[in-house]
Amino acid sequence: MSISKGSVLIKIFILWPFLATLIVIAGCASKDSKGRPKGKVYLVEVDAENNANDGTPVTIDFVSAYDKQVVDTLETVTASEWFQSKNNYILQFEAKIFVFNKEFVPGHQVQLEYTTGIDEDAIANFIFANYHSPGEHRVRVGKFKILIIKLQESDFFVFEK
Repeated sequence: MSISKGSVLIKIFILWPFLATLIVIAGCASKDSKGRPKGKVYLVEVDAENNANDGTPVTIDFVSAYDKQVVDTLETVTASEWFQSKNNYILQFEAKIFVFNKEFVPGHQVQLEYTTGIDEDAIANFIFANYHSPGEHRVRVGKFKILIIKLQESDFFVFEK
Protein backbone atom coordinates (compact mmCIF):
# COMPACT_ATOMS: atom_id res chain seq x y z
CA MET A 1 0.00 0.00 0.00
CA SER A 2 1.49 3.31 -1.02
CA ILE A 3 0.77 6.69 0.50
CA SER A 4 0.06 9.44 -1.95
CA LYS A 5 1.21 13.01 -1.49
CA GLY A 6 -2.40 14.10 -1.52
CA SER A 7 -3.39 11.91 1.44
CA VAL A 8 -0.39 13.11 3.47
CA LEU A 9 -1.27 16.73 2.75
CA ILE A 10 -4.89 16.14 3.74
CA LYS A 11 -3.80 14.59 7.07
CA ILE A 12 -1.44 17.50 7.74
CA PHE A 13 -4.20 19.98 6.83
CA ILE A 14 -6.63 18.26 9.22
CA LEU A 15 -4.10 17.93 12.08
CA TRP A 16 -2.52 21.40 11.73
CA PRO A 17 -5.11 23.33 13.84
CA PHE A 18 -4.84 20.72 16.60
CA LEU A 19 -1.02 20.84 16.63
CA ALA A 20 -0.99 24.65 16.51
CA THR A 21 -3.34 24.77 19.51
CA LEU A 22 -1.08 22.42 21.49
CA ILE A 23 1.97 24.55 20.71
CA VAL A 24 0.20 27.73 21.83
CA ILE A 25 -1.04 26.10 25.06
CA ALA A 26 2.43 24.78 25.85
CA GLY A 27 3.93 28.23 25.28
CA CYS A 28 1.33 29.96 27.43
CA ALA A 29 1.76 27.52 30.28
CA SER A 30 5.25 28.82 30.99
CA LYS A 31 4.43 32.55 30.64
CA ASP A 32 2.51 35.02 32.78
CA SER A 33 -0.22 37.36 31.51
CA LYS A 34 2.41 39.87 30.28
CA GLY A 35 4.31 37.23 28.29
CA ARG A 36 7.21 36.95 30.74
CA PRO A 37 8.48 33.53 31.83
CA LYS A 38 6.79 32.26 34.99
CA GLY A 39 8.79 31.62 38.12
CA LYS A 40 11.23 33.37 40.39
CA VAL A 41 13.59 35.79 38.68
CA TYR A 42 17.16 35.99 39.93
CA LEU A 43 19.57 38.82 39.03
CA VAL A 44 23.25 37.98 38.96
CA GLU A 45 26.39 40.01 38.32
CA VAL A 46 29.54 38.04 37.57
CA ASP A 47 33.05 39.52 37.56
CA ALA A 48 35.58 37.02 36.19
CA GLU A 49 39.15 38.11 36.83
CA ASN A 50 41.67 37.68 34.00
CA ASN A 51 43.28 34.69 35.74
CA ALA A 52 40.01 33.05 36.88
CA ASN A 53 40.26 29.26 36.74
CA ASP A 54 43.83 29.57 35.46
CA GLY A 55 42.61 31.72 32.56
CA THR A 56 40.00 29.26 31.28
CA PRO A 57 36.19 29.61 31.23
CA VAL A 58 34.31 28.74 34.43
CA THR A 59 31.05 26.83 34.18
CA ILE A 60 28.61 27.72 36.92
CA ASP A 61 25.41 25.91 37.82
CA PHE A 62 22.81 27.88 39.76
CA VAL A 63 20.71 25.28 41.59
CA SER A 64 17.41 25.97 43.36
CA ALA A 65 16.26 23.24 45.75
CA TYR A 66 12.59 22.82 46.68
CA ASP A 67 12.85 19.91 49.10
CA LYS A 68 14.67 19.39 52.42
CA GLN A 69 16.17 16.07 51.27
CA VAL A 70 17.63 17.81 48.19
CA VAL A 71 19.10 20.57 50.37
CA ASP A 72 20.63 18.03 52.77
CA THR A 73 22.21 16.18 49.84
CA LEU A 74 23.54 19.25 48.03
CA GLU A 75 25.13 20.62 51.21
CA THR A 76 27.51 17.65 51.17
CA VAL A 77 28.35 17.64 47.44
CA THR A 78 31.48 19.33 46.09
CA ALA A 79 31.37 21.07 42.73
CA SER A 80 33.48 18.31 41.21
CA GLU A 81 30.99 15.68 42.41
CA TRP A 82 28.07 17.82 41.24
CA PHE A 83 29.41 18.23 37.69
CA GLN A 84 30.35 14.54 37.42
CA SER A 85 26.88 13.36 38.52
CA LYS A 86 24.66 16.32 37.62
CA ASN A 87 22.38 14.34 35.32
CA ASN A 88 21.88 11.72 38.04
CA TYR A 89 20.93 14.39 40.60
CA ILE A 90 18.49 15.98 38.16
CA LEU A 91 16.86 12.61 37.46
CA GLN A 92 16.82 11.65 41.14
CA PHE A 93 15.22 14.89 42.33
CA GLU A 94 13.11 15.71 39.22
CA ALA A 95 10.61 18.50 40.11
CA LYS A 96 12.36 19.25 43.41
CA ILE A 97 15.29 20.99 41.74
CA PHE A 98 15.91 23.66 39.09
CA VAL A 99 19.30 24.11 37.39
CA PHE A 100 20.48 27.09 35.35
CA ASN A 101 23.86 26.68 33.67
CA LYS A 102 26.18 29.38 32.33
CA GLU A 103 29.84 29.62 31.32
CA PHE A 104 31.91 32.72 32.11
CA VAL A 105 35.07 33.81 30.32
CA PRO A 106 37.96 35.25 32.35
CA GLY A 107 38.39 39.01 32.05
CA HIS A 108 34.70 39.73 31.52
CA GLN A 109 31.89 41.18 33.59
CA VAL A 110 28.37 39.92 32.92
CA GLN A 111 24.95 40.83 34.24
CA LEU A 112 22.20 38.30 33.71
CA GLU A 113 18.83 37.24 34.96
CA TYR A 114 17.38 33.78 34.97
CA THR A 115 13.93 32.49 35.73
CA THR A 116 13.29 29.18 37.44
CA GLY A 117 9.90 28.43 35.88
CA ILE A 118 8.71 27.56 39.40
CA ASP A 119 6.59 30.14 41.23
CA GLU A 120 7.41 29.08 44.78
CA ASP A 121 10.49 30.16 46.74
CA ALA A 122 13.31 27.65 46.87
CA ILE A 123 14.26 26.30 50.29
CA ALA A 124 17.87 26.96 49.34
CA ASN A 125 19.93 28.06 46.35
CA PHE A 126 23.39 26.71 45.57
CA ILE A 127 26.13 27.82 43.23
CA PHE A 128 28.55 25.22 41.90
CA ALA A 129 31.63 26.48 40.02
CA ASN A 130 33.60 24.03 37.89
CA TYR A 131 37.18 24.99 38.74
CA HIS A 132 40.30 23.03 37.81
CA SER A 133 41.73 23.48 41.32
CA PRO A 134 40.71 21.25 44.23
CA GLY A 135 38.13 22.53 46.69
CA GLU A 136 34.42 22.56 47.43
CA HIS A 137 33.62 25.38 44.96
CA ARG A 138 30.06 25.33 46.29
CA VAL A 139 28.20 28.15 48.01
CA ARG A 140 24.73 28.09 49.55
CA VAL A 141 22.90 31.41 49.28
CA GLY A 142 19.67 32.61 50.83
CA LYS A 143 16.97 34.75 49.30
CA PHE A 144 18.51 37.64 47.44
CA LYS A 145 17.61 40.45 45.08
CA ILE A 146 20.98 40.64 43.37
CA LEU A 147 23.85 38.20 43.63
CA ILE A 148 27.41 39.31 42.91
CA ILE A 149 29.93 36.59 42.06
CA LYS A 150 33.68 37.21 41.91
CA LEU A 151 35.52 34.49 39.99
CA GLN A 152 39.16 34.38 41.01
CA GLU A 153 42.15 32.27 40.10
CA SER A 154 41.34 29.21 42.20
CA ASP A 155 38.00 29.93 43.90
CA PHE A 156 35.02 32.29 43.92
CA PHE A 157 33.22 34.54 46.35
CA VAL A 158 29.56 35.49 46.52
CA PHE A 159 27.96 38.65 47.89
CA GLU A 160 24.21 39.03 48.34
CA LYS A 161 22.35 42.32 47.94
